[in-house]
Amino acid sequence: MSGLVKKGHDSEEPMATNPNVEEYYRDDPAKLKKELEKKEKLVQSALQHRFKKMEAEEIKLRQIRSTLKSLSVDTGKEIHVLRGKIENTESMLAKAEGTLRYKEKEIIELKESVNKLRDKKNLLTEHLSTIIYESEKKKQEKLKELMVALDLGDVTQEEAEEAWKGFDVHDDDD
Repeated sequence: MSGLVKKGHDSEEPMATNPNVEEYYRDDPAKLKKELEKKEKLVQSALQHRFKKMEAEEIKLRQIRSTLKSLSVDTGKEIHVLRGKIENTESMLAKAEGTLRYKEKEIIELKESVNKLRDKKNLLTEHLSTIIYESEKKKQEKLKELMVALDLGDVTQEEAEEAWKGFDVHDDDD
């Protein structure tokens, strides 16, 4: 309504800004109608084109939003799964570390026990060696005494065995 001036309450007339334009359209109303239809088609076409662009943009924005949401959901799921795995692994690690500490303590105790048993065995072996040595020493002294009692003198073991050959004499120690 910007190019129109009100005349009374009911009617509106074009403003008389360019007398040639008014005359052009008064002389040929069909041209005016064609011109208006042409402009209307142009506006309709422009609107339709813009609506198509808006629809394409809206579809594009929805796809982008969907992709972003999908990324967030996928990432969220992956994070949730990984957190679960981390918690499970942490629990298993704590249990394994506890078992390790227990086993290390057990190993230390076993090493101490092994060392004590090894020391005891060594002492017993030394004691056995000492007893065997002392027994052999006593046996040697007794044999010397017996040999003196038998007037054998300093006879070696081989000589004593040779001398006793043919007699039915058994050594009780064998």
